[in-house]
Amino acid sequence: EIHFFDKYSKYFNYRTTLEQFDMIENEWRNTQLPFETSRNVMKTFQISMIPPNTKMSVMKKRVMYKNKLLHALRNRGATTQRVLSGVVSFEKSPSYIDRSSPSDVKAIIPGAKIMVILRDPVRRLHSSYWHFCSINHMKSCTARGFRNWVGTVLQDAHQGIQKRNTLVDGNAARSVAYGLYANYLEKWFEVFKEPGRFLVLFTEAFQESPFDTMRRIEEYYGLTRFDFKNVATQVNGYWVLGSSSKAIKEAKKPPGYSKLKEDKEMEDALYELYRDSINRLRELLLQKNRSSSVPVIVQDFPKWLQP
Repeated sequence: EIHFFDKYSKYFNYRTTLEQFDMIENEWRNTQLPFETSRNVMKTFQISMIPPNTKMSVMKKRVMYKNKLLHALRNRGATTQRVLSGVVSFEKSPSYIDRSSPSDVKAIIPGAKIMVILRDPVRRLHSSYWHFCSINHMKSCTARGFRNWVGTVLQDAHQGIQKRNTLVDGNAARSVAYGLYANYLEKWFEVFKEPGRFLVLFTEAFQESPFDTMRRIEEYYGLTRFDFKNVATQVNGYWVLGSSSKAIKEAKKPPGYSKLKEDKEMEDALYELYRDSINRLRELLLQKNRSSSVPVIVQDFPKWLQP
């Protein structure tokens, strides 16, 4: 997750801007922006940024729009950073890893320090399915529903992962593609080459030893140490802070959810799909660590990433 500016502050919304860039580059398709925002962006693209009666191709208009917007953002971004000087602020979302252009991020926020938390891609896909069906049609959250959800992606994995909106269920295609971590991190590492710009952690290590992981995060960002364990409590086997925690909601999951891991055939098919990407990720992280004076990885590889 990429830490930018506090989303609750009244300064510029970088995340929405990067979604706009993504929407422009991908012909306005598959955007996560609210409809009203998308419509306003299209109006801006069609009217405000492009002079009336301009004779040029649609592609050139998009390039012009993006260049003008990026120029404005650099100026506004510099102002915002001066205002927030000395303030610890951040932005986080899994949406950045595959939607945003790393070069856009660096142009807008050149000093960004990035933390990525990776999880076993198959377990992450299970979690993504639970999230999707819990906010849409919770009663369908079953092992059979999961098999149907990702089935079309597995039938034509290459097309489903490489192209947007080629499948009936684009959510499933994108959720499967999220697990191809190496595809995305290669691009981010290429743009953010300076030592100390990336920290790679693992969900499995955080679950096993959350306080050690938090200590590493504090050290990486230069934060004042805080005794999380002193204020944390255990709920359903998880350490939690306060009452707003997914751990408290564990018991509300449908009975069928626990059977996702029991579908051995589907699980084997997914690991086979991710196998090459996992191998590339392992080599990429090892290479990045060897070539940098500042470690990118500070935790041992979890079981799914080991040879």
